[in-house]
Amino acid sequence: MTILEIDAFLMIVKTGSITAAAAQLYVTQPALSRRIAALEKELGYSLMERSRGIRSIKLTEKGKAFVAVAHKWKMLWSETDRISKLDANLNLNISAIGSLLTYIFPGVFQKFLNSSQDLSLSIQNQHSYEAYSFIESGLTDIAFISDAMYSKNVETIPAFREPMVFVAGKKVPILTKIHPSKLDIAHEIKIPWSPQFDIWHDYWFNAFAKPRVILDQMSMMEYFLDSQENWAIVPLSVAIKIAKAIDIEVCKIEDGPPDRIIYYILGKQSKKSIEFLLQLLDKEIKNIEGVVSYL
Repeated sequence: MTILEIDAFLMIVKTGSITAAAAQLYVTQPALSRRIAALEKELGYSLMERSRGIRSIKLTEKGKAFVAVAHKWKMLWSETDRISKLDANLNLNISAIGSLLTYIFPGVFQKFLNSSQDLSLSIQNQHSYEAYSFIESGLTDIAFISDAMYSKNVETIPAFREPMVFVAGKKVPILTKIHPSKLDIAHEIKIPWSPQFDIWHDYWFNAFAKPRVILDQMSMMEYFLDSQENWAIVPLSVAIKIAKAIDIEVCKIEDGPPDRIIYYILGKQSKKSIEFLLQLLDKEIKNIEGVVSYL
């Protein structure tokens, strides 16, 4: 059963005659008849009643029933053909930690998609440990993480680094720099940025003391900074973007936590679109003063 045979059958049904169908398909009547004969032979039953001298065709009962099947078959063929033409280089599966998806990548993704109508993205918010398993299984092409882990099958490559800074609402008095010993954890909005950050945090603050809020979703950070006398320690890129949205103070931290390093990990399949995405990210990072790109 071929698409030519299905098209021949459906065109005969549409026009009501082999002559008209042959003209529409730009083939000879004998050629069209051979296609129908081949289709009937494969199916094992007749689709049309044939009588000499009668130009219009009449479907058998099985022929009538086959019309719907032929339409479904053509639709499936079309979808199958579309999949076969997909360029894997144009479809990119990405995962990243929440702060990157919220504050760094929106502009990058927009420029990526605007460069071509053929490009497409699949984006997932994943923690670092999840990203490694998805990369290893081939479900993700590239992942951006903050917590580098060992994997014999995945290379972990530095993308950029940035300092951690102090941010707070305008109600909190701020100096040029602030020391962690002067901070009240009862007003902290804490996000566990990385194991290194947690070690630093436990050193300066009682590990059993409770922050005001512990967040896992970056989208809520602005709400708590804007509506309460709260403070947080965040990467510089995050602070800059938040400062554009709400009125906050930003300052450096004496004896602050280690710089945040963002890494990327790649799947086994190399794609040109990955290189293009990294180029766009590099430009975005270099526009943020104080952030160092390794791309």
